[in-house]
Amino acid sequence: MTGRKKLFFFRRLPPSQAAHLPIHSGLFRRMRSNCGSGTSDNTLAIDEDSVDFNHNNKWPSFQSSIRDRVPACATQRKLPSYGRVAVDPKHREHWLNLVELLLTKNMIAAAQGVVSNIFRIYAKYGMIAEALSTFSYATHHGLMLDLLVYNYLLWKLVSRNLFSEAHELYSEMTSKGISPDSSTFNSMLICFCKQRNLQQANVFYAQMIQKGWVPRSATYDVLIQEHCLQKMLPEAFRLIDDMIVNCLVPHVVTFRGLIHGFCNQGWLNEACELLGKMVKMGQQPDVYIYTVFIDGLCKKNQVEEAVCLLNRIEAAGLVTNTVTYTTIITRYCKEGKINPAFRVFDRMIDMGCQPNVYTYTVLISGLCDKRQLEEAWKIFNLMLENGIGPNVVTYTNLIDGYCKIGKLDCASELMDRMIANGCQPNVHTYTVLISAFSKEKKLEEADELFIRMLESGILPDHRTCFAMMKGHYKERKVVLAFKILQAIARYHLDSQTYMEQINGIQNKPDLEEAELLLGEIIKRDLLPAKVAYNILINAACAEGNLDLAFTLVNKMALHEGRPNVFTYNSLISGLCKKGLVKEADMLLYEMRAQGLLPNEITYAILINAYCKEAKLDLAFAVLERMNEVGCVPNAYTYDPLIRGLCKEGNLQDAQLLFCKMVERGVIPDEVIYGSLIDAYCRRGKIRDACILFEDMARKGCHPNFHTYCALINGLLNRNKSEEACRCLNMMLEDGLVPNNVLYTILINQFCRKGKIDLAFRFVGQMVANGIDLDIVTYGSLINGLCRNVTGIRREYSGLTLSEANAMQAENEIFSLLQEKTLIQAEVTITHITNSSEAKINLAFELLKEMMDKGCAPDIYVYSGLINGLCRVHKLRDAYELLNRMMEEGLVPNKVVYTILINAHCREGEIDLALKVFDQMNVENCIPDSMTYSPLIKWLCKERRLQEAIRLLNEMCEKGLVPTRVAYGAVIHGLCKVCKIDLAFKFFMDMVNHGLKPSSLNYNEVICGLCENNRVQEAHELFNEMLMRGIAPYEVTRNKLIETCYKTGKFDLAFMITENIVDMRF
Repeated sequence: MTGRKKLFFFRRLPPSQAAHLPIHSGLFRRMRSNCGSGTSDNTLAIDEDSVDFNHNNKWPSFQSSIRDRVPACATQRKLPSYGRVAVDPKHREHWLNLVELLLTKNMIAAAQGVVSNIFRIYAKYGMIAEALSTFSYATHHGLMLDLLVYNYLLWKLVSRNLFSEAHELYSEMTSKGISPDSSTFNSMLICFCKQRNLQQANVFYAQMIQKGWVPRSATYDVLIQEHCLQKMLPEAFRLIDDMIVNCLVPHVVTFRGLIHGFCNQGWLNEACELLGKMVKMGQQPDVYIYTVFIDGLCKKNQVEEAVCLLNRIEAAGLVTNTVTYTTIITRYCKEGKINPAFRVFDRMIDMGCQPNVYTYTVLISGLCDKRQLEEAWKIFNLMLENGIGPNVVTYTNLIDGYCKIGKLDCASELMDRMIANGCQPNVHTYTVLISAFSKEKKLEEADELFIRMLESGILPDHRTCFAMMKGHYKERKVVLAFKILQAIARYHLDSQTYMEQINGIQNKPDLEEAELLLGEIIKRDLLPAKVAYNILINAACAEGNLDLAFTLVNKMALHEGRPNVFTYNSLISGLCKKGLVKEADMLLYEMRAQGLLPNEITYAILINAYCKEAKLDLAFAVLERMNEVGCVPNAYTYDPLIRGLCKEGNLQDAQLLFCKMVERGVIPDEVIYGSLIDAYCRRGKIRDACILFEDMARKGCHPNFHTYCALINGLLNRNKSEEACRCLNMMLEDGLVPNNVLYTILINQFCRKGKIDLAFRFVGQMVANGIDLDIVTYGSLINGLCRNVTGIRREYSGLTLSEANAMQAENEIFSLLQEKTLIQAEVTITHITNSSEAKINLAFELLKEMMDKGCAPDIYVYSGLINGLCRVHKLRDAYELLNRMMEEGLVPNKVVYTILINAHCREGEIDLALKVFDQMNVENCIPDSMTYSPLIKWLCKERRLQEAIRLLNEMCEKGLVPTRVAYGAVIHGLCKVCKIDLAFKFFMDMVNHGLKPSSLNYNEVICGLCENNRVQEAHELFNEMLMRGIAPYEVTRNKLIETCYKTGKFDLAFMITENIVDMRF
């Protein structure tokens, strides 16, 4: 018997009896495995040879299910030292002997009492393993245990996350008729919360309240935290109120969780209310709660209020931490407010709070966004001096900064340095560089980076794949996506094998090939199924192959269920690009029917599509639907709306929408500012454009290249050359590199001003800097030459002071570009003669040059050449060029027809001009005001007033506003033939249309009214003319005074004389 192992909790039985005693739980087996072959006072090994593990007795399912799931450490429990005394195994043996003796005497109630007392002892000292074994023993012998035993075991199972066993124990307990109490419900409620089964937890909570039981404070805390995790914040708030009613104080962690939830949702008022309740209940907010408030304020773009709260925290003597300051710094940097961010950074250090790598990285990111790379490197070096090593995000921000200013070579070198310093780039680092090379059409470099990434063992994500596809032609998107997916499937291959594999795919893959490839990727778990499918679906949509896209969506369901939001966004974008915006909108409703919530990108795609179709009412309807479902619009949502309003010329509504957007906390980006500035410049409101530009800079939004170009173009258009020069200098200081867009703007402006020599100097600078002339540049030069074929060049000596300053500023623009462009080279200056013939010849030479480069001339180029030929009276050559243009498939537009009509009118061939006008209508080319204007003007000169008036009325019937020239010609002609009534009518129409009559029109109509003794109307027009600063002719003044005397209006005559004296005419 000495070699036998003792059966724990049982007296030493003969083997024959012990063989029939089943092991109730796998706990004992784990005890043996954890204790080895030896025994101790607190543990006991089970001899498997003396126990029948295949006993036929059926035990409750709860007991069998917990086998092998109780933690091993529970069987090796060492008793704590706080006054606890170990229960001697001999005592245990005596207790159980007593129980068996009572059972043999059929004294079941007494036996149950002994077992319950044993269990209470184990529960008191936290001996869970011993308690479980006692429970097994009692159940085996058919002893009924009381509620205390079940509650203790239930709580221990829940605390050890043995949820299924807890549910089984609860079921067994209720099946035996044992009624649960509040402790039971507390345990089960916590169990459901830990399982994320909030619905069932709420059911148990309701039952507790119905029974009049108050949950424990800890139970409330768990329930409230689970509501917060599931974003059921109003319900969590009500639970706090329930606690207060029941005189329970929530834990500070509970307050933290709920306040954090409110702040994340932007419900700052509710968070403040909860904070007030917390203080009333004697709970003092800690720095964590205040930091959560600061984060909430920053997310609501209320950073100044966040700084005020920081002041209060410091004044209250609370110890702030790194997260508190970094949260405010992050918000300032996102808003582009670098100086305030650095003030908070300095304050942080003064308070003895050390910045971490995230703090430094945020500052570096903000500086890179502002293109202040030198300052970013200073922070980087400061970071190293303070012993903080940069991480992959720090390096990636610097690389992204170089990419933003076009210095891709520096970005590549920095990545090599990063690797040399032991910091490995991640997928985002590679994606930034690949995207930059793709944008610049440097596709070979992008492919090399992609291969390098695969060789490093880094798998691309969907963003990398889309960056790779960005620079490729639309019709090759699917082929490239297939290559990328094949590269992912074969990423372990060497570079040479990889190139052989992907270069083998030249034609579009069929559906079967795509399915095989996707199946391999999914099988090997290289990419999630949805990501792999979405890459091909997005490519198919971008290529316009919607049939393939929708087929892939159906195939996706076989691998991973329904499509996600990204899938629908790709499909909606593809439909919109095909002009199927209505169908795309219907897909939005399908999303919601599938239980998917469209995001801000979904709505932005639809809004942009409607704006492109000039259906702004439908676009605003989508915005309204977006607000109704609680999806917050961002800058990308508002941009197409503001741009659409600007295109319609509705600047007032665009400005109102801009203000409304800012009031809602949306920070306008450089695209929105650029759209408004461009619109103001096009409408000639250059002052408003400059004010908005200053506001943009003041708010930390960095102007992009297109914004600078729009403002420079607007300033030059209003002859503000000095301001344009300053704006160009700012652009160059910001590190923006001039391209053909800027040069074309300058060339076009100086050609328009007749400064052809200066325009060609810019052309020489373009060529010297390796910038190719495109069709727009050629068109500007050709039109500039042809517009100025009859011009006479003015000498500088005859310029006024303001003109001389403008000329100096224009030369400074050239010098600035020459000084700060990337390549310093001597510019070849083309001298343009004043000969009209020479200018026309040069224009045709430029036409030949552009065609030799493979650049086909468009209607704008041809219209410029036709205009030039017409100006030098070569109408036959102009018509020959017109026929050549039409042979090339170009259809004359209203500009071409207007040029020909003007030419015939100048040659006195008014009937031929009318034939061209009729032909224009036959070809369904709708004339505009500029087309009608020369016809009306020359018909009036030919005294064909009836025809001129017919055309003028026709214009008005078509909704066109006649030009000032057209009205003036008709009024002049009618006054000459003394038809003053009709002349006065057209004069008033002219004024009502917002056009300013000329001095000649005023004087002629006033004289005509005087001839008809219509003194009162003549006097009103006379006063209006004086108020506008127009000097009356002497004959008009004398005629009006004479008519006043003639009609007995002496007072009026004296008044007119005094007015003339007062106005100093």
